[in-house]
Amino acid sequence: MKQPSILIPRADLVRFPALAIVLLAAALPCAASDGIQVIEDGATQAVTFSLGQKTLAVYHNKLDPMPHVHFLYTLGGVNVIAGDSSKLPHPGHWGVFFGTYLTDAGNRLDFFHGSAKEVPSTAKLFRTEIRGVKKTGFSQDLTWRSTAAAAKVLLKESRSVAMYQHADLANVTVLEWQSELSCPEAADKVVLQGYDFAGLGVRMLNAAGDIFGENQRCDAGQNNRWIKGAWLAYVYYPEEGKQVTVAVYDHPGNPRHPKNWCGLNKPYEFGYLGPGLNLDNDPYTVRAGHPMKLRYCAAAWDGKVGKTEVAAVMAKWCELTGAIAPVAKGPAK
Repeated sequence: MKQPSILIPRADLVRFPALAIVLLAAALPCAASDGIQVIEDGATQAVTFSLGQKTLAVYHNKLDPMPHVHFLYTLGGVNVIAGDSSKLPHPGHWGVFFGTYLTDAGNRLDFFHGSAKEVPSTAKLFRTEIRGVKKTGFSQDLTWRSTAAAAKVLLKESRSVAMYQHADLANVTVLEWQSELSCPEAADKVVLQGYDFAGLGVRMLNAAGDIFGENQRCDAGQNNRWIKGAWLAYVYYPEEGKQVTVAVYDHPGNPRHPKNWCGLNKPYEFGYLGPGLNLDNDPYTVRAGHPMKLRYCAAAWDGKVGKTEVAAVMAKWCELTGAIAPVAKGPAK
């Protein structure tokens, strides 16, 4: 049996990768060799991030249904996302995932739900240090095709997954997703299409959650589409007796920031947070030599937290990425 590949530090990967999924955790009083580890298991096509005996996240580098973050855990060990929705109401969303729609030869192709394929490469493991913050993870390239066997590449994507350790985020795990989309060599442009919610999606395990935004509270039964702002949060029980808070953030440097958010809870059949790209009303054209760069975060806490804690992660994230955190226009009730 093929042995899992263990992380080997690489000094050549110092720059911030084109697409990143980042988990930030408290720095612990241990030797550098005892820090966050990443292991790729070729047999299961899973990349696992761990700190000591704790698993922090698992990325499924699989063609079917699509490459995605399958598990995201709080520091207390509670998984907060539905990596497999096939047996849940309204199936077709996969943990933390990304996709849009494209049209080729008159055919509308669905990369959002995974019927068209984001074909992944193998993971390239790395460890670096940026501005005194250690980063451990992997990078990869993906090609978007109508089917896995199709020769024609419709869109190129660069992706990496990395984990940070930082003492300022002692009670939360934070997932950063940064995507760079570019034209294949034979194309001068690619038009991203889809529903208003297409783009990044975060699927919860049930719909019995409370949603609050940067500037307002969103009660169950209220139409939470569309809420403009820098972030949206979801408080719920993914397991009996285990309350958590999940927040998703839109980076100030993203195209079309701030986004119109899609936040779903009851009476909808499923819980969901996503900063829509509004592609139904305004398709986005990626031109040759001008890639589309997107960056998002998803944070997970044990227990219920409020606007202050959620906004603090936004501020720290912006500090780490060299951006200015947006200022809320009004308090969330």
